[in-house]
Amino acid sequence: MSIDMEVPTVNRIGAQLVAIGDDLEREWGKFRRIIETERAGIGVDPLGTAFLGEYRPSEISVLSHADPLPALWQADGYGAKISAATYAQADRDAASGFGK
Repeated sequence: MSIDMEVPTVNRIGAQLVAIGDDLEREWGKFRRIIETERAGIGVDPLGTAFLGEYRPSEISVLSHADPLPALWQADGYGAKISAATYAQADRDAASGFGK
């Protein structure tokens, strides 16, 4: 039994993952700025202070979970592309050893 990597497919998927990460980075950055801008407008009166006390923990949770996502998608994509290149080079190296 042999296992062969479909290098073009892995490269294509890697490029797609990087593109998704790039899109997430751009769009999440826009949305994150909206969140920050809207929070700044809540105010410091008693109602605003009470609201922020309830709102802030959820905001922090969302930001801490969403902030790393673009880089994770990009890293997976780059990892796929590196894996495909490594596999392809190992395949060439192995093939060059035959017939000697």
